[in-house]
Amino acid sequence: MHHVVKSCHTPNQLSKNYRKKSTTSLRYIETPQAKTPTKPRQTVTPTPQRIARPRSENQSIDFTLNSSKMFTKADFVREKFTPDGIPTPKFDVHACREEINRLESEINSSFLFENKLMRDDWRKAKHSIDIKTQNEIKEHMSFNTQMAVNFKSLQDNQIRCCKISERKRIENEFQAAKEAKLKLDFENKKKIHDELLREKNKHLQRQDALEQRRQQRKNEKEQERESFKEFVGVLKENMRREQMRCNKERDFDYAQELGAKWMKLHKVDQQVKENLQIVDKLVSK
Repeated sequence: MHHVVKSCHTPNQLSKNYRKKSTTSLRYIETPQAKTPTKPRQTVTPTPQRIARPRSENQSIDFTLNSSKMFTKADFVREKFTPDGIPTPKFDVHACREEINRLESEINSSFLFENKLMRDDWRKAKHSIDIKTQNEIKEHMSFNTQMAVNFKSLQDNQIRCCKISERKRIENEFQAAKEAKLKLDFENKKKIHDELLREKNKHLQRQDALEQRRQQRKNEKEQERESFKEFVGVLKENMRREQMRCNKERDFDYAQELGAKWMKLHKVDQQVKENLQIVDKLVSK
């Protein structure tokens, strides 16, 4: 089992590296893409396919990624920088170079062919978009014309309706002003009548209030007179009761004084009698 080594010197890798690092300038035609969605490629008229180029006779060379099969094994030498120590390729280098050139030419042709297809598709799409845009412009112009006609008829109808409504408004305003004037006259008459009636009621109320105040003052004077009489009577009764109380207190004080004096004299008399009895007893002995 041998190890597979990826070498940068294989023909496939050389072709890729050459495509990346080749000094040959590949000019790609950049075509602007349409902003609107294009039609599928099936609907576009098919473009004749590119005829494939015949391969060279050296294309049958079997290139592998195993460097051990691509190069001869170098002999072991002791000296450094000798020609025998460098491996030699087993394949034809000129044939490999021709294959690389063929592949590059085929890739460039494919890119150019793809760009041509893209340009054709873009032109057809742009043509269809232009036709569609023109149709839309025509439809838009016809639509605008129809809208202008409709707007003109609508404007005429609105003007006619405005005139009719203005006439009705003037008539309604005149009728409303007439009714408002009649209503204002009626309200003024009613207001004057209400004012006169209110003044009359105020005069009657003032007369009634004066009479009520006069009667109230009279009643108040009668009440004051009666209350004064009651006050004088109550005052006399209180004075009589106070005089009776004073007399009773004076009599009570006098009676109390006489009682105390009598009790005192009675004790003295008893004491004198007891003393006399004692003296009589002593004398009789």
